[in-house]
Amino acid sequence: MSTDPQPRPTAWLIGMRLPEFEPDPALWPRIQVARHREAVRRRWRHAGGLLALVVALGMSFTMLPQGEVVDSANEEMAQLQQRSSTLERDWLASMPELATAPVDPRLELIDHNLQQAYDDMASPSELIPLWRKRSQAMQEVIDRGPVRSITRI
Repeated sequence: MSTDPQPRPTAWLIGMRLPEFEPDPALWPRIQVARHREAVRRRWRHAGGLLALVVALGMSFTMLPQGEVVDSANEEMAQLQQRSSTLERDWLASMPELATAPVDPRLELIDHNLQQAYDDMASPSELIPLWRKRSQAMQEVIDRGPVRSITRI
């Protein structure tokens, strides 16, 4: 029975049979210089790899979306859309004759600009001012609606 816990690989056995090579003492300085150069090359290679890794990680972190900012912008836009929708429903409910209800040209222009922005895949930061304008215009239409019908006399 063998005392080795595992059998030795064949390459190891072949290596054991190779003769010992002792270089000429005059070659030792050249061998040491070559080993030193190889060690320096290896260090620079590792340093370059680490630098590339740091740059890649740094770029990936700067390219990550700012989740909190985007979420708050989307939340604000959703609130403005909801307000505009509510105002529009209120306006339509207050108009007894829907077919003859005049649409404010300013509101039409804002709606056109909003549609154009969506077609151009605008960001929330570009859409929020348009939704704000639409809500304000809708509020103005509602506020002056009864006054307009009274002054038509």
